[in-house]
Amino acid sequence: MTKLRSRLRLWWLMVAVAFVAVLLKWLPAVAVVASVGIVLVVLIPVACSPPERRLAIATWTVTLHPVMVPVYLYATWATAWWVLGHRPRLFLDDPKDLGLFVAVPFAMTYLAFLAWPISFVTGFFLTVDWSRTEPVLYPRLIIVPIAWLGTLVALMWDPLRVSRGTSTE
Repeated sequence: MTKLRSRLRLWWLMVAVAFVAVLLKWLPAVAVVASVGIVLVVLIPVACSPPERRLAIATWTVTLHPVMVPVYLYATWATAWWVLGHRPRLFLDDPKDLGLFVAVPFAMTYLAFLAWPISFVTGFFLTVDWSRTEPVLYPRLIIVPIAWLGTLVALMWDPLRVSRGTSTE
């Protein structure tokens, strides 16, 4: 049994390396680093959880992944502020042109926006699969819509004024 487990682990490692190699061939390095970072946000909690709870943790992390969009957005903004030495100005300081340190969180924000429908559909199917073993879905039916609506409100409210620029410069 131990040999079988080690073979499966080696096989998954080979698949992961092949996947990253294909990504490196087709995508720019910034997009590969950003996509690996986004995947790690989901995989690290799953890998740290006990085996009997992995499906539940995977379901929660995938369905709540859009909550990370404002985190990536503000990380991009804070990194651009750090690189520039002043607050990024709207329409003047493009994150793509500020170097690798800003391009990675910018690509993570972009990919996270693209992943919203994927995380919604995947979360729905994982929830349906999880409901066969977990009888109580009330937390999921309450927390997930509140988290998604909270994310939309945070993006529209923009408490750090990322989309408004600065009036002092």
